[in-house]
Amino acid sequence: MQVSHDVLKKEFAKAATPHHLGLAVSLTEQCNFRCTYCYESFELGAMPPDLYAGLRIFVEQKIPALRSFSLNWFGGEPLLEWKRMAEFTRHCRSLCEQHGVRMQHATTPTNAWALTPEIMAELVRAGVHEFMVSLDGDGEVHDKTRKLVSGRGTMERIYRNLLVLRATPEPFHLVLRLHLHADNLASQEDLVAKLARDFGADRRFHLRPITIGNFGGESVKSMRLLSKGMGQTIAAELRNKFRVEDPIETELAASHVEVCYAAKPNHIFIRPNGQVSKCTSALDRPDNDVGRLLPTGELVLDEQKALAWSFGFQTGEARDLTCPFFTKPHVHQIRIPPRGSATQHE
Repeated sequence: MQVSHDVLKKEFAKAATPHHLGLAVSLTEQCNFRCTYCYESFELGAMPPDLYAGLRIFVEQKIPALRSFSLNWFGGEPLLEWKRMAEFTRHCRSLCEQHGVRMQHATTPTNAWALTPEIMAELVRAGVHEFMVSLDGDGEVHDKTRKLVSGRGTMERIYRNLLVLRATPEPFHLVLRLHLHADNLASQEDLVAKLARDFGADRRFHLRPITIGNFGGESVKSMRLLSKGMGQTIAAELRNKFRVEDPIETELAASHVEVCYAAKPNHIFIRPNGQVSKCTSALDRPDNDVGRLLPTGELVLDEQKALAWSFGFQTGEARDLTCPFFTKPHVHQIRIPPRGSATQHE
């Protein structure tokens, strides 16, 4: 679908303004889950202290020149490093308040294994307000794909944690992200009925069903994935069964075009080894290795390589803006070495 010139111009103005920085950070790429369709290799551990210090210096130098700032966490499982998440989010909030910069609420995905009321409260106080928890179905169906490293299922504890959080007064937004594929639809319908009963009246909880995509890895190749059109139809039906009107989902549906963070020139992703990337799904692709954060706080960026992810603003195609992972030219798969090893480039 071709995006109109006026919409394209408006979206580009927001995505390219130097007065905003969108920062995604992964403090570790380790995870206590081994979801069967995951594309991550789990090779990178926690961000070393010198790089974490450099990350703090980077925002100290960058934020004073901005008008707005956003922070999004990524993993592995981000909550394995929840204390540093809270500390860094507070640091960014303090800098923004000091320099009159508008900071959006920070967001994080989490498998919810460690999402206790105590950790939730600490993160909310720090400025992390939106949490996204993925669910693959009800009971045993979920446990077939979202497993611990040991192979044990995870649904019972996740659901128990969600019920406990419902009883807290914390002003969080929690997105229940339902992963859809051809073999779990009946189970997801059963789960939505349970979610509607337990969380539908609580406006802090929101339902966001999405289709599982092939972002790499061997296991996903054997799954029966849904077409985009079928996935959108099923997702809309499930949302209505949870809550007829959800302001967050209504706003998303009404938007003219959804621009992925990877396509935005003013958004970067920093990995635990200091690698600067654009896309959080294309972790092992050389075209996604666009620079380095140094312990001094300096960001060394290959601007042309980074801007190549914004090619959708040239083609005007909605698919290139919504998810450049699949349509970006010159895609080659490699393995990115850990920090300290020789770096491979295109």
